[in-house]
Amino acid sequence: MKLHLSFSLFLPLLLLAAPSFAGDLLVEIKGIRSSDGRIFAAVHQRVPDVNFPDPGGAVCAFNVLAREGSIQVVFKELPPGDYAVTAYHDENNSGEIDRNALGIPTEGYGFGNDAMGFMAPPKFEDTAVTLAEGEESVTAWATLKY
Repeated sequence: MKLHLSFSLFLPLLLLAAPSFAGDLLVEIKGIRSSDGRIFAAVHQRVPDVNFPDPGGAVCAFNVLAREGSIQVVFKELPPGDYAVTAYHDENNSGEIDRNALGIPTEGYGFGNDAMGFMAPPKFEDTAVTLAEGEESVTAWATLKY
């Protein structure tokens, strides 16, 4: 009885301390036009005082050898929340996205949900997917534009 009473006193504290259920985020980058160079991508969360797609909001990133068509990467056990994807194809391995004289990218780039901004990157809300509490996985994608 005493053990039961002690356990019942601590049970609410254990429930409060329990972490949120984690899920997987599958990131798919589509529309890769060649196997030259590398694909760079980042997964962002909303961060106060950080403008999307500033790297300060990136919670994880990857770069892989490019492969014509599409690639997929899975991030395991992320906490519930909103996640946005940015990606680009560094075809010439310069380590950055090349731009023309007007600042327009000359290498492939994309944002989650195929969102596009006008004269600026799209808003976080337009690019994000939600990994809900208790959800096992969610897919975020971006199709590269050249």
